[in-house]
Order: sequence, then structure tokens, then C-alpha cells
Amino acid sequence: MRTCVSSLMWIKRCSPRSAAVQRYMHISHGKMKGKPIAGCLGDQQAALFGQHCFQRGEAKCTYGTGCFMLSNTGTDIVQSQHGLLTTVAYKLGSAPAVYALEGAVAIGGEAVRWLRDNLKIISSSSEVEQLSGTVDSTHDLYFVPAFSGLYAPYWDPTARGLIIGITAYSNGAHIARATLEAVCFQVCEILESMDADSGIKLQCLRTDGGMTKNRQFLSMQADILGIPVECRQNLQKQQLWVRVWQQQKHLEFGM
Repeated sequence: MRTCVSSLMWIKRCSPRSAAVQRYMHISHGKMKGKPIAGCLGDQQAALFGQHCFQRGEAKCTYGTGCFMLSNTGTDIVQSQHGLLTTVAYKLGSAPAVYALEGAVAIGGEAVRWLRDNLKIISSSSEVEQLSGTVDSTHDLYFVPAFSGLYAPYWDPTARGLIIGITAYSNGAHIARATLEAVCFQVCEILESMDADSGIKLQCLRTDGGMTKNRQFLSMQADILGIPVECRQNLQKQQLWVRVWQQQKHLEFGM
């Protein structure tokens, strides 16, 4: 929500030379009655915009209770053939709309909560990093956290979770590490679908959300994807300045 609100605040700070602001309607009641509504962004689109994914092939992933990945496809509407959704990314003034491919993972950080509340192998979510770091691998133990089915690219509501590869050697640390890897593998499947649909191989994944506080997790994600994973600290507290020039028709931004 903060990202979305910040996006609206940029418009008020544009210079007088910037493009004319479109005003869609006005707030009808409350303390902000009469104020114009000049823009609106959904939460994941706002994150894509706030992560500076303005070029085709640039993508972000938000790691929260679930995971949500969007990839900019430019002004092309790409109809997915690999289990993704086609969505509007953003539209600035009279410029053409920019579109994106979107994929969602049902269980992300929720799997860590399950370790805490159900298995009780950690007492706080932050402990998963330390516990999983006590082993160098899962030793072929794998976790599929399909608690409520699988989202992209399978869209199978009947799927259910499983843990396989358990041996007498397995312990809570292996399960914790497998949980983090499970999130990474699901995001990787979405990335592969995006590469196939768009024909553009992603060079870097930009990330935000609660799970990005776990540095070990981000390292796992980079290793599994085989590309750099970028995480900005305190992203929601940063301010992005945007100017849309009428004649130059390009974005000028700084932090």
C-alpha cells in the first residue's frame, strides 16, 4: 500500500514543465474530500514500477505470504502459452500502456510460518535462516508446500504438499533448508515460463518483501536461478522521483 500511495505522491511533485496530469475523479467525502484522483496502481504493479522495471524483460518478485512475480513485456500484449497471466503493468498519461506477464506462488513465507506454528522447529520466522544454515544441503530432502494447491504455472487446486527423501539422518535443519529451497524452485519455474513466453532471458531479478531479509534465502534464489538477485534495503521508505516530459517522452528518475 505504501508503494501505491508513494506512486500517487510523485505526480504532485512533478515540475510545471512535465506532462499534464490526468484526473479521473475526485474524492467525495472524508478529510480529503474534493482532492483529485490522478492515478491508481495495484499492489504488484506498483512494486514493478517502484523497482524501476521500465524496460522489456525486467522483472521483480515480491516475497510475502505468497510470491508474486511480474515481467515487463513493453507495449506488447503477450498471451502466455506457459501458464502465466497477462496483465497491464502501468500507463503514464497519453503514452501507450505497458504490459506484463504475471505468475504467483501460493505458499512463500507461509511455509516458514508453518515450520514455526505447526512443526514448531523454530520459535520465530527469523530463526529459519540460522537453522537452515547449520547444514550444507538438504541431502536430497525436498518439500512441496502445496497446502492449498499449486498456482502458476500448474494451476492445480487439487495438489497437496509432500516432503520426500527423508532418511534416518534427516532433521529439522534439513526441513528448514528444503522449505527455503521450495520457494526458490517455485519462483524459478515461473521465471522459466516468462523466458519462454517473452523470448527474453532475464538477466537480473529485483526483489522485495519480508523474506528478502533472509540473506541466505536470497543467495539460494540466485544460485537456483543462475542470475543475480537484487534486493534494495528499505525499498518502501525510498522515494522515486518521476518526470514525464511531453516532448522528450522518456522517464527521468533518481533516488
